[in-house]
Amino acid sequence: MSEPRKTILIWMLVIPLIVSILLVLTDFIQDGSVSVLNYIPTFLGLSIGGSLGAFVTYQAKKLQSNK
Repeated sequence: MSEPRKTILIWMLVIPLIVSILLVLTDFIQDGSVSVLNYIPTFLGLSIGGSLGAFVTYQAKKLQSNK
């Protein structure tokens, strides 16, 4: 897998998925019942934010490799 695709995959899918799972688990431990549908906006928002993070990370790596 190429470096840009790997960076985008990590920032847009893996990190938001881990954060969303942790939020669901903490709410499940506190309340005992959780509706997973309530966390879809959280996941989507983190994915959109991850696109910015992926872009910045990729540009920083590209800048360092050009030196």
